[in-house]
Amino acid sequence: MDRKLPCTAIIVSYNHRDTLRKAVLSALENGCEVVVVDNASKDGSPESIMDLPCRIIRNRKNKGFSHACNQGAELAGTPYILFLNPDCVLEKDVVEKMIRVDADAVIPVIYNEDGLESMGLAPSRAGMGFHVLSPGKEVFGGSGACFLIKKDVFISLGGFDEDFFAYYEDLDFFWRFNASGFTARLCPDARVWHRKKKRKNIYFLHRNKWLFILKNWRVFFILANLPFIIFYDFLSLGWAFLKGEGFEALRARRDAFIMGLKVLKKRKPSGIREEYFTWRKPWETG
Repeated sequence: MDRKLPCTAIIVSYNHRDTLRKAVLSALENGCEVVVVDNASKDGSPESIMDLPCRIIRNRKNKGFSHACNQGAELAGTPYILFLNPDCVLEKDVVEKMIRVDADAVIPVIYNEDGLESMGLAPSRAGMGFHVLSPGKEVFGGSGACFLIKKDVFISLGGFDEDFFAYYEDLDFFWRFNASGFTARLCPDARVWHRKKKRKNIYFLHRNKWLFILKNWRVFFILANLPFIIFYDFLSLGWAFLKGEGFEALRARRDAFIMGLKVLKKRKPSGIREEYFTWRKPWETG
């Protein structure tokens, strides 16, 4: 695309040399300005894109995905920002299609090598976040892998909570987003390709689920759903032990409650619409 769109793509990289270039090129070809925030990669990721017309921010320390996304958002000089993982590739004209949608945030359809990956993000009553595969036109929110949002909306909500480091930062953000009355819509014609991760960080997945609940849910809502939370928590813990990661999952729970006091200081509990909740198996967490 020759003409520039009023959108900045923010790509956070940590040792993604093998995929980063394709992600940046796809954003440039979609007419975006591009800001790459590198979290102290050791594999030469920034050097692999030095010849491309994008801005590169090199952090000396990896302070997490959330922190780097917020850095990029502050630097964006356009009314729209697109968060794009370094292992994602945009199809042609995706960003233009998303900008045309009348919403505060726009969610694409994400595919991986196995097929459909995500058509949005939703919470469950067990406290976990899941990819939605058959949503309505209006959705709870989008995966941090890729979504478009108005910059002023993102900044007004304080961006991603940096205590989450990585994982659940998107679910936490969209909980606040919905509680504040903003709207997210699916753009079914916008297709994004995402390389499927071979392994996820079990520690942050398990820790941040509890941070998300403690920070955002009303006390009555926690108590009402406590049987589901505990039941699925034991299942997910058992699944972690079966994969040989049980002690990391236990450490995650310990640290979540150690961090609880800090999280409680930021607590502004609220409710969201009933239809946004979904059920999935605990080992299918996205």
